Amino acid sequence: MTSRRAPVRVGLWGIGEHARRNLLPAFEKADGVHVSAVHTRREEVRAAAVAQLGAVDCRTPESLLDTDVEAVYLAVPPGLHAEFGLRVLESGKHLWCEKPLACELAQAEALIAYGERAGLAVFEAFMFQFHPQFVRVKELARQGRLGDIVEVAARFGFPHRDSSDFRYDPALGGGAFLDAGSYPICAARLLLADPVCIGGSIEREAGFAVDTGGAALLRNGAGATAALSWGFGRAYRNELEVWGREGVAFVPRAFSKPADLATTIVIRRSDGMSEEVIVPGADHFALMLEAFAGAVRNDSLDTLRTAAREQGTLMDAVRGVALGR
Repeated sequence: MTSRRAPVRVGLWGIGEHARRNLLPAFEKADGVHVSAVHTRREEVRAAAVAQLGAVDCRTPESLLDTDVEAVYLAVPPGLHAEFGLRVLESGKHLWCEKPLACELAQAEALIAYGERAGLAVFEAFMFQFHPQFVRVKELARQGRLGDIVEVAARFGFPHRDSSDFRYDPALGGGAFLDAGSYPICAARLLLADPVCIGGSIEREAGFAVDTGGAALLRNGAGATAALSWGFGRAYRNELEVWGREGVAFVPRAFSKPADLATTIVIRRSDGMSEEVIVPGADHFALMLEAFAGAVRNDSLDTLRTAAREQGTLMDAVRGVALGR
């Protein structure tokens, strides 16, 4: 908990649908953070956020970066992360960035390296890993309750959104790989030690300017594999399965879920016994913000910077294999 220290003063840069639906409520709930300033181009959206959060109204990015905020949460489309993220770091602020940190590994490495030199945070926002459901799954895997892990399977996909959505604009970093595929890839990275990509595909549905689906096969040195798939324009799937030699854990609603939803983990063992673990609702965005704030206040920035580097490296490897680079 971070409440005994002064809250980390955060500037919010970008207030789209995701920020309005998920981030603004999370900032109000999270312990140890306070949104001191906000910027978005749409004046009416910015005014509503200012009223909701009691923050300074910043009409330009420059005015946001000139405030006394300690960190900036960057919630703009991925294609802008590299440029805007560097501006945040150059202003001396910690960078809390929506996933992916950048569209290309070299861009992500540049941000991380700058943060390391300047002693600044470079954190990538994968909220699901902070939810008690995923924390419990990691415990099951690491404590041996399922036996040695042989496979992780993860799927994340949903019907097409409106064509005006930034996810369909290549100039803004659109595409299913960066948007949906990053979640299963992150889960596999967190559950398997040092996985490498041994197979993959990235596909584009006819009539679209960005990739709309894909799959990857990972393997680690212990022989455990990860079978991952993702995409736009398909029935909703949001699930994770961890298969061990002595049991299987199935996780519905693994990546995205409302804060008030009680989730489950279904465990089936080789001896025929089964168990359903009920996990109370939790706001994983608020928990993520608290973790980011705690890392800043405790000056423990390396772990989350390292996580961003590992994620970017694995994403780059999957894309390279899938595209035959």
